[in-house]
Amino acid sequence: MTRLWWGLTCAVFLAEIIGVTIALGQRDQLALVHDVAGWAATVLAVTGCVRAYTIFAPGEFLRRVWGLLSMGALLLMVGMAMRSYWTHFGGGLPIMQSPLIAPRALVIIAANTLMVAALALVAHTYRRTGIRPPRTPKFLLVWLLVTAAALLLGVPEVVRSLQRFTHLGWPTAMTHIASTIGDVCTLILVVPILRLAYLLRGGSLARPWFALAVSGLMWLTYDAHRAIAELLPWHPATTSAYLQTSRSLGLLCIGLAGWLSWDALRYLGRDDAGTG
Repeated sequence: MTRLWWGLTCAVFLAEIIGVTIALGQRDQLALVHDVAGWAATVLAVTGCVRAYTIFAPGEFLRRVWGLLSMGALLLMVGMAMRSYWTHFGGGLPIMQSPLIAPRALVIIAANTLMVAALALVAHTYRRTGIRPPRTPKFLLVWLLVTAAALLLGVPEVVRSLQRFTHLGWPTAMTHIASTIGDVCTLILVVPILRLAYLLRGGSLARPWFALAVSGLMWLTYDAHRAIAELLPWHPATTSAYLQTSRSLGLLCIGLAGWLSWDALRYLGRDDAGTG
């Protein structure tokens, strides 16, 4: 089943890349490509999270973690539905002028809050176990590099949103800010979780957290795609169109993390994998 999930993840992402290549320079077609890929990725994200949630027994802390991630993914689906509805039935007006913009902002803020809370719960629970592996220079270097990369991508986006707060309106600005801060927190939190999971159980349990780390990086890339496109030596509009695929990849990695968690549980054996 996990191989199938890898295949679906790659297929959706490659299909979006091909669709973007075909639709370059055609705004409506590009929007449709990103929308279709976004829906496919969102459905896979929700399915993967719910699958991981159901495999853990009531009372296990990882069931609570995947419950929070599942609710976050479901809220992202609600936000996706609002966005898609306005894109196709909004009379051509930008979503910033939609009456759905404020409710959607609250939904996206809640989704980011739940996902960060899930990782914070993992970190807190692992700390309560009393396990304190030494922080080696290699680990500290990796964590510092990841943190620096997250802040380098995230802080300028938050500053830009604050500077344009009045122009964007509070719903759009707060959506950008909450999403960016959530993605920065994801990357900072997931690195020590990934290391501890690897030390405790080996690579099989570490892989879901690695997928979530990639997801956080992809979401940050999406948040900053316009700024990144301006820095790269290619045509900004073309580069931006390709960079927007990072949103779908971020969603796909969330779903993949769920299935990798399920696969790890099967590999380790149900009795051995319980961490409740």
